Amino acid sequence: MYELDIVSSTENYKVSIGVELGTLLNEFDAVVADKFFEGKISLNLPVRWVESRESNKNLTEVEAICAFFQSAGLNRNSRILAIGGGIIQDLTTLAASIYMRGIKWSYLPTTLTGMMDSCLGGKSSINVGKTKNLVGNIYPPNHIYIDTNFVHS
Repeated sequence: MYELDIVSSTENYKVSIGVELGTLLNEFDAVVADKFFEGKISLNLPVRWVESRESNKNLTEVEAICAFFQSAGLNRNSRILAIGGGIIQDLTTLAASIYMRGIKWSYLPTTLTGMMDSCLGGKSSINVGKTKNLVGNIYPPNHIYIDTNFVHS
């Protein structure tokens, strides 16, 4: 396993490369995951499965994720794991940043672009109406875990 330290003006965090998903789950209270993986990965936590498509990158889905956090009993000390590509990252980042004024989240990118680019920085943006990426913020993850097995999916 390789680890990198990310030093940022908003928050410092680690990137761990070579981690396997199964070894991480006991660290988290809930998961937001790409529906593509439903039935393909085993998660023994409350999960909000989200179809990773541009039309779901909206305030309605962010609200649904926040409602999921509430129904899962999450509080300010809870930890979320986002599993998916850039759309899942955008939605989870924004929801985690506004739920209870901010809860901890980590990211396990499942796309090559997510692993190499979008996972860094903690930026989020969602669409409003027909305007792409109109609303967003910067809320870095506490940790980024890269499971290279997902590159094969």
